[in-house]
Amino acid sequence: MSVRDEFYARHLFLERFKFSGGRKHVIRRLDAINGEDADFVFQIRNCKRTYVLKMYKFYRSELHASKLPGFEKQLRYDRFLAEGRAYGKLIKEGRNGLHTPTCHGWVEVPQEVEVQIARKFDIPVFLWDRPPGSQDPVRGILFDFVEGVDISEVNLTPEIAASLRCRLQQIHDCGIAHGDIQGQNILVTQHGPCFLDFGSSITLPHPSFPPHLMPNFEERLQRDFRDLEIGVAMLSRGSTLADMPLLHESTIDDLINDYPTAKARWLPRSKS
Repeated sequence: MSVRDEFYARHLFLERFKFSGGRKHVIRRLDAINGEDADFVFQIRNCKRTYVLKMYKFYRSELHASKLPGFEKQLRYDRFLAEGRAYGKLIKEGRNGLHTPTCHGWVEVPQEVEVQIARKFDIPVFLWDRPPGSQDPVRGILFDFVEGVDISEVNLTPEIAASLRCRLQQIHDCGIAHGDIQGQNILVTQHGPCFLDFGSSITLPHPSFPPHLMPNFEERLQRDFRDLEIGVAMLSRGSTLADMPLLHESTIDDLINDYPTAKARWLPRSKS
């Protein structure tokens, strides 16, 4: 086992999925998210089954200005590691696919898939931030494809709002703070709301949150709920469905003034 594989086996919480290589894969690009730190999301067919493949940039410590120690810093800035740990914990707690897409594990993206994606979608190899001289494959996580509509594009009902709170609480009960609650990270499916993108999450156990610092982790959980209630207030075009005590009885105008990015975070996704 390589040093990298030993590291993932110890810290990732998520099992490895073996891609079947040696054949041409049918790939369709679904999305690119998170701005300049984009994770790219593709629909890919492998062994007669269709998955969603999310591919991540390499973690390079020198690209992140932080005084955190090495491993703690990687946990904070490596989106692949953060998301893998969250899904691994959900699987361990028996909640895989209940509040999120079903996760099948992490993968080393086969070279032929990386090349095919680069050619088909004009994605340059330097985008992945591969360390100089490294031949390591790009890392990814495989999910089931989920049919749904962004929460920002549906008529928010009291039932959907209540389900959002319940499902977020159940994610929190697994020791996971999502860290990026916004419109494009929640789908409404035929089975209810579905949370996406745990690349900014914190999953316990975590070196930044030993027992004596658990109040800091609790603050992150409360921030998730605050951000969710801001979204509920925005999407219900008023405060009728929001938990107003949590928002200190703020009006919509107050929320926009207090959280300048709130409105943009709950707008419908661009169709470009």
